Amino acid sequence: LPFAGGPMGLPNSRSGGRGGKGNSPIVSVVAIVPDSKAGVLIGRKGQTIQRIKAQSGAQISVSEFQKGNLDRLVTIKSHNVQAVQKALAVIVCTLDGNAPTSSVKLSVPPSSLGSIIGRKGTRVQAIRQSTGTVVQIDKDGIVTITGPRLSVCFAGSMVI
Repeated sequence: LPFAGGPMGLPNSRSGGRGGKGNSPIVSVVAIVPDSKAGVLIGRKGQTIQRIKAQSGAQISVSEFQKGNLDRLVTIKSHNVQAVQKALAVIVCTLDGNAPTSSVKLSVPPSSLGSIIGRKGTRVQAIRQSTGTVVQIDKDGIVTITGPRLSVCFAGSMVI
């Protein structure tokens, strides 16, 4: 939710691994979530995050709270890219409830930015035009997608 190779399980990371799935690559995405919304994502006694894991089939972990840090990292991993896409979509919908617009931030390894931007910006332009979202990419590898909630989910899946 496209990304190719990234170190340490950062978004867009596809590394060969066995883990009981043959030679299927592991697809990994890191979403950046405001600490104020982490509780909504985790849910009472972890029920919400467990439900998302069960629905998507992806492994999901949320970083621990760190004093002075306003954001938490949500790592989504699977041997199945569709499971990662589904988990990201459910997370976006969970965090933004019934809001008509949504926003998601993804941490992308610098080595993968070129594949998202495309030659002369053509790929990112195509994502923007086909989804009606605003896609911003900063020099630190943070991809921010904003727009109608379902369009944000679709654009996120195009970036993975």
